[in-house]
Amino acid sequence: MEIELVVQSAQDGAVQNVRCVLERMLVIGRDPESPVRLQGTGISREHLSLQEDGGQLFLNDLSSNGTWLNGAKVEKGQPREIREGDVVEIPGYHIDVRVTAAPPPAAVPAPPTLTEVSSAREVPEASQKPSFLRPFTSAISALSLLEKLLIIASMASFWLGIYYYMG
Repeated sequence: MEIELVVQSAQDGAVQNVRCVLERMLVIGRDPESPVRLQGTGISREHLSLQEDGGQLFLNDLSSNGTWLNGAKVEKGQPREIREGDVVEIPGYHIDVRVTAAPPPAAVPAPPTLTEVSSAREVPEASQKPSFLRPFTSAISALSLLEKLLIIASMASFWLGIYYYMG
């Protein structure tokens, strides 16, 4: 099932359109892996999930600050069906969920011939190597701008203290 999310910020009115294929479950929140990454004090890392079951779309609240569907609070652990035209609200955002046509099935490539298999060479790609910085970069990207500025200020204060003490 393919869905379109029209996310509008209640603070500044900015609109973000996101199209994605819903294969099993889609989680929306502050998490850097979320297809729609939202910011705000009331947004959980994993705020809500959208699930497809039997051609129907369901919303599940995963947060501690709440999710509303058409003005009614969604109880945690109680999935609610979403229909065309429904409005999802979370702290600071309004989300219109639109179901579009299912994507066409992917073409299955033909099996390789014997000459293709024998002539193929495996070339390792540098992008496939795990990076030891990945945990740090994902942790830093999950921080808000204010949190990053506070960390920089505390580090500067620490180094100024060292400089003052040594100097």
